Amino acid sequence: MRILHLPVQEIQPVGYVLSRLLPVLAVWSLAFGASHAEEKQLHPQATPFRGHYWDEEFRPTDAYGSYNTILKMPDGRFELWNNTIGEGPEDGLVRFRGTAPTAWCAPEVIIPHALITDVFDAEGKLSSKRRYTRPFVTYHPRDGYFVVAHVCDGYPPRDGSVYPAWLASRSGEPGCWTYQGRLRGELEEYLPGRNARWADGGGLFYQPEGPEKLDEARPMQNRFLFFSNQYPGQGCLALLISADGQSWKFAREEGQIANLLPKPLQGKSLIFPRVVRAGKRGWFAWLSENWPPTAIWRIHSADGRTWRLFGPHQPEILRPEGSTIKTVSAWYDEDADTLHGFLSVWEQIGETTNYRLYHSTSRQFEP
Repeated sequence: MRILHLPVQEIQPVGYVLSRLLPVLAVWSLAFGASHAEEKQLHPQATPFRGHYWDEEFRPTDAYGSYNTILKMPDGRFELWNNTIGEGPEDGLVRFRGTAPTAWCAPEVIIPHALITDVFDAEGKLSSKRRYTRPFVTYHPRDGYFVVAHVCDGYPPRDGSVYPAWLASRSGEPGCWTYQGRLRGELEEYLPGRNARWADGGGLFYQPEGPEKLDEARPMQNRFLFFSNQYPGQGCLALLISADGQSWKFAREEGQIANLLPKPLQGKSLIFPRVVRAGKRGWFAWLSENWPPTAIWRIHSADGRTWRLFGPHQPEILRPEGSTIKTVSAWYDEDADTLHGFLSVWEQIGETTNYRLYHSTSRQFEP
């Protein structure tokens, strides 16, 4: 199965897009935590959301999905990546393209599940249910795309392991990607069958000026940075560093994996962290609490290492009664000095259900 792809200049009204995508959305819905469906409550369609520190209400867009990366490309167009596809080998990571953060065309499968070569079933054979989830995408005009996507044996995962893997492409087009396998180094302690983790990731950053040799003394200076939760356990947010994208080490304090969460949040049931670098404004991250999420918190850091709650009104988004929210993903517009936030909301879309993305902006950088 291939997802309908519309060129950016042919963006269609949401009603038209939904009419073409209903068969896809039916499969998509199954891939999005069907085991939790009985716990979710449908949000009234197109009803705006409010949150502290956002300049306006969150309002619905044509895009949908939970684990989102938003990129602005050199030509001024936008890309939105996520993994809202079923388990067939031809399904996988998808890309929306658009002309603005709120104007998206229909998605296209870019990286099929079939590329995965190191996820095995209970008999040790390459799993027919191997799949991606929780992708994080970064782009550089010279070096192309780098992706950390978590891989697992079915979803929910058969062995309770959701483990990060590495992909790369110069062009980013279908058929031009290499799957380079699960991340190595200190993360191997958490491989399936060892101390497996159901990790969510948090954010991937590429710094081409970083040293060719890993700099453990100055972790934020390294070429690749990857934030993730569940290491070494629940209630933690860790930073992993790499010089090549293949071998990774944890940033440490006094020999232990550093937990970057502010003290008030350590030990809480926090999931789905989304970390964003906001230029001169430092770093922001959003974390969801509980499953299904009852609240979403925002934290801030000037340097990426020392984090604090962002202002006195946290959590900044509370689940409205009768609704289900999941994540906040964000993109920082350096030219306009503005954060764009995307809140995923479970609602009826056509004849099926999915997480619609609601959009708002924020210029509130001091709480």
